[in-house]
Amino acid sequence: MSIALSQREAAVLGHVVETYLQTGEPVGSQVVARAFAVAAQTSLSSASIRNIMADLEVAGLLTHPHPSAGRVPTSCGLRYFVDCLVETPPLSDVEQRAMQAQYAQTEPELHAILGEASRLLSRLSHYAGIVVRPARRELVFRQMQFVKLSERRLLGIFVTREGVTQNRVIDVEQEQSYLDLERINNYCNAAFLGLTLVEARAKATHELTVAQREVDDWATRAMRFAAATLAKDERDAAADLVVEGSSQLLECPEFAENPRTRALLAALEERQQIAALLARAEASDEMQVFIGGESGYDALSECSVVVSPYHRGGAVLGTLGVIGPTRMAYGRVIPLVQCTAMQVSEWLGKQ
Repeated sequence: MSIALSQREAAVLGHVVETYLQTGEPVGSQVVARAFAVAAQTSLSSASIRNIMADLEVAGLLTHPHPSAGRVPTSCGLRYFVDCLVETPPLSDVEQRAMQAQYAQTEPELHAILGEASRLLSRLSHYAGIVVRPARRELVFRQMQFVKLSERRLLGIFVTREGVTQNRVIDVEQEQSYLDLERINNYCNAAFLGLTLVEARAKATHELTVAQREVDDWATRAMRFAAATLAKDERDAAADLVVEGSSQLLECPEFAENPRTRALLAALEERQQIAALLARAEASDEMQVFIGGESGYDALSECSVVVSPYHRGGAVLGTLGVIGPTRMAYGRVIPLVQCTAMQVSEWLGKQ
């Protein structure tokens, strides 16, 4: 932030925010004075602290809900705290090993790993865990197979290197022999090896045109079946966002009897707004914290969203994070999200 605070002002703001995050109650000058004394910092009288808190209020970093009450941080105050003051110690070795052990018990397939990441984020933060799966256009081809279901129907199976599977039922004009299907399977696996889904889809379309022009019957069928299996499915986009632990938000005092809670849960259910927000974090390729209205969505105006991208080979594949109240334990949640993104990235790097 562009606001410049003196060391004393920053220390007072830090104590106010940390106390508010723990208690949810307005913080008075005497409470801050006691915190200074316990921390063995420079002694400040309650009167001096009141003056500093008044200055912080003028700066827009603190406010007070009632004339006689203590102060609470504004969204700007929380932003300053997150950017400049919050301490984010890394997760302990024991915690990191426990998370790795949990992944080790999970099916070694991308959707299962990301689902477990979302559940861990929710369980360890006590908020909602969110994960955006990799855009299918970035996934890399590993195998394609066509299985005979009936005389005029095949099951096309496309498997990525990350373990994502896409199945399509294909209606055919004539029965395919098992020998032809084996030949077609081998041809497709050689043709698409190492390509992304977008590249494989483009190649199938191009080679289908070439095969038709050259009247190569089995190659034409191979590319026709491949194009049908690789075709876009608009339903995939809605399934790319995983949300776990939405009900935990109802246990937060801020949301228990809040009329905005219904809008928040609706946004989590509909997912479009959350997915759009996480796309912004994916584009920036760095950890981000959206506080209150910074998200740009009314349903999230009383929430904070901590998100981080995860990678494979230096390229961003998706994002993951936590949604909770603005009165969030940032010092705990930020390293939790960072560690989760790092572990998912490490798993992807081994695939």
